[in-house]
Amino acid sequence: MSAAEVAKIGFKDERIRHTPYERGFLYFADCDARIREASKGKRKLDDVILELFARRNAGEKITQADWLDALA
Repeated sequence: MSAAEVAKIGFKDERIRHTPYERGFLYFADCDARIREASKGKRKLDDVILELFARRNAGEKITQADWLDALA
């Protein structure tokens, strides 16, 4: 089901209401696994996110491009 279909149905349906969160969980679990594999266990998703948070806390605006660069 696409995001547009979820929005169209709304969040009244319990199954639909959890769909975005389930997708997010799977996305981040996959990112973590890929980072760990690529770094041979030296880095994990937390490392990437904490670096981005530090930049944001220093006043930098973090964009989607920054996220993708950090993952690369």
